[in-house]
Amino acid sequence: MKRGISGKSRADSGIHRGSSWARRSLAEHVSWDGQERRRHERLRVNWRGVLIGGSSDLMRSVDVQVLDLSEGGCCIHVRQSSPDRSLLSEDRLNLNLYVPGAVLSSTVEVRWYVPIQEEVYGAGLEFVAMSSRDRSILMSALKGNPG
Repeated sequence: MKRGISGKSRADSGIHRGSSWARRSLAEHVSWDGQERRRHERLRVNWRGVLIGGSSDLMRSVDVQVLDLSEGGCCIHVRQSSPDRSLLSEDRLNLNLYVPGAVLSSTVEVRWYVPIQEEVYGAGLEFVAMSSRDRSILMSALKGNPG
């Protein structure tokens, strides 16, 4: 079961799918006790990316804005209308991330997602599989030396 920001499941944290949840504010979905639990420090960025998912019969992609980045994952904003929202609920997706001077690819898992505004969702992605080349690009970007 996927876990929300507070460590609770989506069912008991308010982070879940349904018609009324999209109208609530971010504050209603996220409860935070003030204690940082991330394993890796985040770097604030404003980069583009593309999430790709689906089956071999129907591959879908959506543009994303990457807001922060760490060794373990990133936070994104994605514009999705109702018919496409299911992309964020897939178990594993591919992310192509356009860092300055390079493109890195990773298999990611969606750890949480919440509505930010109409048709815009914030999501936390965890990097679960990445080539050594792409890991090197990521580490250089985090040190301020992308590419």
